Amino acid sequence: MPTRRKVKPAPMAQIVRRIPRRDPRQHIHDQLVEIWESGMTPAEREGWSQFWRGESDGTTVSPKIFDQLDELIIRQAETLGWRITCSPLVSFRLSVWDSAPGGLELSDRFYDALRRWGRIVRGLKPAPITDPDLPQFRRETVDELDKLLRKMREALATRRQISTPGEVAGLFRETVVGEPLFVHLNQTLESWLAFLASKSVPPIVSGRTASPASLFDSWFGWSSSLVPEYVRQKLSSRF
Repeated sequence: MPTRRKVKPAPMAQIVRRIPRRDPRQHIHDQLVEIWESGMTPAEREGWSQFWRGESDGTTVSPKIFDQLDELIIRQAETLGWRITCSPLVSFRLSVWDSAPGGLELSDRFYDALRRWGRIVRGLKPAPITDPDLPQFRRETVDELDKLLRKMREALATRRQISTPGEVAGLFRETVVGEPLFVHLNQTLESWLAFLASKSVPPIVSGRTASPASLFDSWFGWSSSLVPEYVRQKLSSRF
């Protein structure tokens, strides 16, 4: 059995940012595989796929890629918590750790990550922001929000007063759905509607209408259990 090599941590996409709130199980597995495979060669992808489909005994699969998977599981557990175990790949690796050299250390790190997640969801610790795509996602979404707010204000100018969260969410959906200008907003629409419904005074129509950037930070902070100012500082520092 080859000696396990340490894998240096690097910026990593976070699955928790990419899955719907309702029934995320298959999405978690799919995203885990997508991120894992992004670091493989074509031969490595084919080798592990054959093993996973039961078409080989796994002896030709590089141990390196399973080392990478173990690191991926542990890092994602900090923001996904118990939901990471919805992936059968995770259950498989947990079973391997029971008897593998270094398995006890991996198990300890995994459960430490779950404990950190428990502190995050209770508001005792800020969630990590490590996804390398987030700064670009923020820039592009803020640009979409700028266009959206202009359209919504135009619509509000010709309508009766809209003030309830439900009415604001309805106008938001009406403006976004099917509009090719709003790629990210369509992809995250369910989360945005839930965010707007959670506000007693919807920021889009209040007297202190939020800027597109502050609106994004408020939404992202709400969806990640983070203070908006913390989001702004962390993401702005990456530009």
